[in-house]
Amino acid sequence: MKAFKKIKYSLLVERVRQGDKDAFTVIFDDYYPKIFRYVYFKVPRLETCEDLSNEVFLKFWQATYHDKKKVRDLQAFLYRIAHNTVIDFYRTRKAEVSLNEAINAPDEHSEKILKDINIDQDMKKVIEALRGLPDDQAEIISLKYIEELSVKEIAQITGKKENNVRVILHRAIKILQNKLNNN
Repeated sequence: MKAFKKIKYSLLVERVRQGDKDAFTVIFDDYYPKIFRYVYFKVPRLETCEDLSNEVFLKFWQATYHDKKKVRDLQAFLYRIAHNTVIDFYRTRKAEVSLNEAINAPDEHSEKILKDINIDQDMKKVIEALRGLPDDQAEIISLKYIEELSVKEIAQITGKKENNVRVILHRAIKILQNKLNNN
């Protein structure tokens, strides 16, 4: 099934390279919720999250259609663009704010979003603990367990070696367990 999915998206990407807007729409519809969720865990404001998620797909269109860039793994490519877009967002901000400080900043939309998707108290604690992790650990945990990506895919997205991803994942899980057991 995974091979069929890879072939499907390879064909869609090739159609996007030829300027097919319908193929782009299929990719957008399939991946936007995943990219949005990924960005949401890194950016505290809903409006900013929406803007950055849209920017990811604009960059995808530019890279494939305008620059004719070859894309071997669509999912890894989109997450890598999202990763870089979030980094660029924090780099270009005038105020010097760490990613963790920004993630922990209150957002009036957060509570409504959490209620709308029926996240219970335990899940809120997990999200809170996840947001308290160092940036690289939080990213790898969310890619592995929220986005359900393999270690190999996470390594492609983050630019880290697979063994490094495994070590960070192991350490992050231990930290999360300690945080959740102490609450």
